Amino acid sequence: MRTCDRQPDHIHPGEGRDGQLAHSSGGRCSPAASLCFVDQRRLPRARRDRGGNSAFVRPDKQSKAINLHMVWDSQLGGARVADAGSSREALNKAILLETEHPRVAAAELQKSPSPESWSLEGRELAIQEAYLHGNLRYAVGKQLNAPVLPEGYTKKARAISERRVTLAGYRLADMLKRLLAVSTAEPERASN
Repeated sequence: MRTCDRQPDHIHPGEGRDGQLAHSSGGRCSPAASLCFVDQRRLPRARRDRGGNSAFVRPDKQSKAINLHMVWDSQLGGARVADAGSSREALNKAILLETEHPRVAAAELQKSPSPESWSLEGRELAIQEAYLHGNLRYAVGKQLNAPVLPEGYTKKARAISERRVTLAGYRLADMLKRLLAVSTAEPERASN
């Protein structure tokens, strides 16, 4: 497997300031979002996995095949219509994750201050953990005969996903605090 040596094309400096805070802080941190960073231009079309969407695996021997992108996206639970119960569940999960991954233990918060660097963190995780440095076996474009993921793969994916979403929450909170500090300071300047 070859990986892209350049920064992904769709990262734009300052994106976090233009109304895409959640995307910049959350999606950029996820290995699933970074699966598309694998440079597949040199692969024959039939072997390209389209960012994990055409890379089929089975989580265990009894499971049906699903795409690799979905393996990572599903680690924090499925998408549900928001209701009082799911909102409470999400809040409880957020409190639990904050307890398991306290801000003071998150060294990434100090060394990676920009959406671009968060994206590159996700890219490294995609290479190392999602594709196992190019050693992950998967079926491209077909669900038949999809190989079973290695022992412990989904457990590790869940742990990584939980840590990454917690980091995303801290980063989003920090960005909002900075933006609110700027927006509340602007009226003072205008009145002087």
